[in-house]
Amino acid sequence: NGWEVNYNANVSADLNIGLDDESGGYLMTKYLLECGYEHIQVCAGRDNGVDHFRYMGAQRAAKEFAGKKQKVQFTALGMNYAKRKESYAWLIQRKKPKTALFFLSDLYALEAISFFSSRGVKIPEEIGIAGYDNISYAEFSVPRLTTISQNVEQKASLAVEILMERINGAGSTTLLVAVVKGNSCRSSST
Repeated sequence: NGWEVNYNANVSADLNIGLDDESGGYLMTKYLLECGYEHIQVCAGRDNGVDHFRYMGAQRAAKEFAGKKQKVQFTALGMNYAKRKESYAWLIQRKKPKTALFFLSDLYALEAISFFSSRGVKIPEEIGIAGYDNISYAEFSVPRLTTISQNVEQKASLAVEILMERINGAGSTTLLVAVVKGNSCRSSST
């Protein structure tokens, strides 16, 4: 079903089971470009940590798939809700036709859906919105959020399994991610 576990047996003091965040950014950006969006804003609180890897994936997809009219840019939203609300208002003012916002967190995507909807912005008719994490609340948004899925239960189960097998060893595992197509983005063919 698309899941792959890579175990790195290099001896280290830490055990890490990570997610392929770069591929998640790549997959969603590729999907949005294939939907026909010309202006994709990758949005996060700031460009660091896992968000940086997710944005690197978005940049890679843009290099490989973006047409001449298609652009992918980063927007720093800020780390508190008041600043993010200002950023959402700024994004509304500067929205162009065929724009999608790819939030590197479902929480921010859900905030944006609520903010935009309360101001009469139609999703996905006027602007596409995508998220990352596939949190449980994503399925309750209207429209249903398009997001990147990461299997947290599999991650926890794998952590226990590896710890049981390798109490005295260390390794690294990376789990793959997948696009969850909701109704918050639409293909240009519809």
